Formats: sequence, structure tokens, C-alpha cells
Amino acid sequence: EIFASQCSLYFPYLGSFCDDCADTGSGVVSMLTFAFVALIIASVFIVIRKNDAQSGTNGIFKKIVTSGSCIAAAVFFFICWSSWLGGCQEKVIKFYEDQEDQDQQKGADGTTPSTGFAMSFVSMLFAGLAGLNELCITHMAS
Repeated sequence: EIFASQCSLYFPYLGSFCDDCADTGSGVVSMLTFAFVALIIASVFIVIRKNDAQSGTNGIFKKIVTSGSCIAAAVFFFICWSSWLGGCQEKVIKFYEDQEDQDQQKGADGTTPSTGFAMSFVSMLFAGLAGLNELCITHMAS
């Protein structure tokens, strides 16, 4: 919200660019919050499954909740990076391409997704792998 208002104030010629990227950013933060909650649930059930495996009372419900919450987090991370690429990154590239046409500068060649994109992509991979791992492994009492 603050960025959008400052962006529109200082760069009025950008039009809806600031508002679109602010809306996309709000959606990304919402999905990150959902992913964080899903990972907290997964962490709690992973610890419960580990402790139950030692006593031999490991049920299927805990396995489903654990793997389901990890996979849900992976889906939320997927929504984060894909909505950023579709909602704002394309507008950033178009803005720099328009600047290149006007100013004969480097343009969109210097626009790459930020570190947050890479972090959400890697988090998606790891959360998905953790979900598959929890789904496939069987804890036996030893």
C-alpha cells in the first residue's frame, strides 16, 4: 500500500503499473502467510509422527495431514512465484522495453526476477519433496 501510493505520487506517468504490482505483492504476501501456516502444521505433525513411531502408534491420519500440509505449502509457494511473474514481472519488462524505445537505453535486458522469486521457487520444491517424503515413508518402532 505504501509503495503503491509513493510510486503513483512520484511516477504518475506509470499509470496502473504501480497499482498492479502492489496488488500482486499483496496477493504474494497472502499466499506466503498461508504457506507459513501450512508449514507450522506440518512441523507439528512431523514431530508427533516421530514420537509416535517410537511407541508404535503411528496412524494414517497423521501421515495424510503431514504430507497434505507440505503439499499445500508447495502449492501456495507455486502461486506466489507464478502470480509475481504473471502479475508484475511482465509489466516491469514491458515498462523497460517502452523506455528502451524512447531513450535508446539497455531496456529490459537488465530485468530479472528478484531473489524473492528464487526463494519461493526453491521453497516450493523443498515443500513438495517434504510432502512426498512424508507420504512415502513408514515409521516403524525400533
